Amino acid sequence: MSTTLPNDTEVWSQLWRQVESTPATPDLRQLVARDSRRLFLAVASECVVAIALLTWSTTFVLADPSLEGFLWIGSLLAFLVIAFAFTTWNRRGLWRASGNSTSAYVTLCIDRCYSRLLAARFAIWLLAVESVFVAGWRLLRAALDPTAGETALGLATVLVGLLLLNGIVMLWVRFYSARVHGELESYKTMRAWLSAT
Repeated sequence: MSTTLPNDTEVWSQLWRQVESTPATPDLRQLVARDSRRLFLAVASECVVAIALLTWSTTFVLADPSLEGFLWIGSLLAFLVIAFAFTTWNRRGLWRASGNSTSAYVTLCIDRCYSRLLAARFAIWLLAVESVFVAGWRLLRAALDPTAGETALGLATVLVGLLLLNGIVMLWVRFYSARVHGELESYKTMRAWLSAT
């Protein structure tokens, strides 16, 4: 008795179509829904912080209007525009899965991990640029107007504070990135398993 087996390509193709059409499990859907809520909260908190910074800076400028104050507001707006442009670009396509299958949900989780890693690297660079800007601003202000009240101790405090802030953020990003890399590897393993079945 002889049996005819289909070639490997047909078998793999049929299996892949089954996996592609398999609905995502409730656990995976809950994980993605929780991550979506976190994404929404991140956007909301970024907006609140931006509004608070702008409000705080504007009250100081309106209390004592000066060229320096308007330059400060302008630079703050520039940094906020850069940050919001990046986050908008970085989060495109991360709000929902492209389909209802398990593989679509796993792909979304992988994309979100890559997005979070990129955002962490961007945060370090943006903070470094902002720190250089603030330090330069304070040093230039002290050099151009010695009567502005900038003391050596005040400048040293600002510089040490900026260095500490950058160090703390770098440590946090390192631990955060390690955690996200762990999640990413588990999702990649899941995707490899899905591809193999």
